[in-house]
Amino acid sequence: MKYIFILFIFCIVLYSCKSNNPVTPENNTVPTNYTKIDSVQSGNWKFVMFSATSQTLNYGYNDIGFKVYNNGAEMNSGYVKYTPVMIRPGVSGYSSPVKSAFNYNSDAGIFTGYVCFTMYSDTNSFWKGCYDYNGVEKIDSIPFTVLYQLYDNIRVWTDNSSGHTFVLSLLKPLAPSVGLNDISFMLHRTDDDINYSEVDNAGMVIYPYMVGHGHTSSGNINPTSSGGGLYEGKVNFTMNSKWNVYDTIRVSGTIVTNNNPPYFNFAVH
Repeated sequence: MKYIFILFIFCIVLYSCKSNNPVTPENNTVPTNYTKIDSVQSGNWKFVMFSATSQTLNYGYNDIGFKVYNNGAEMNSGYVKYTPVMIRPGVSGYSSPVKSAFNYNSDAGIFTGYVCFTMYSDTNSFWKGCYDYNGVEKIDSIPFTVLYQLYDNIRVWTDNSSGHTFVLSLLKPLAPSVGLNDISFMLHRTDDDINYSEVDNAGMVIYPYMVGHGHTSSGNINPTSSGGGLYEGKVNFTMNSKWNVYDTIRVSGTIVTNNNPPYFNFAVH
């Protein structure tokens, strides 16, 4: 009887320990349309990065998101702040346009947002990332690589009249075809190359130009603001060829693209 009583007490203690210290396995499910590209960990906290754009972080626009774990338990409320910092010889502290807060998206199962890298890694420069969950936990200065890709989809210039620097990022089309294509951009402004703001009050006029034949096209729809710095419209490519699409931009009624508006190159097939 004595041994039965001791065994009973032992079982109670064991159950109590398990109940007070549950071990929750990480949810390793990759969100639909995303690819896991990186993870960082410090102590009990872990940030896992995903991308819906590519299998790597690339120069230009990146549609990214995060899963956050504390002691293996997945966080599903609040926000993530992600701060990329470029380090170059003699210069430090440059950043890029990035979503100010990655809010939790219950449909995707991750904290969603974007980053538009204005520079890529090379032998003389590299990136470091800082991660923040709800202002509670921070992981700083984790090195990562940004690659140059085939699609040259970002333009940066300084407006002569206002002195503001603007960043225009192309989201699509990346593989255009003959006919009417969706075209979308993100527009940001900065005065210090560190802090960027989304510009929602711009007017855009696009001008497609067929390089080989020297003519434009009709039926284009100028991009308009959808909020969050995003502009959406339509561009019409009438033939297989190389095209340039120019974008003249007004902000608060004033043209900010100087005398030569930025343009993107397209190989239409």
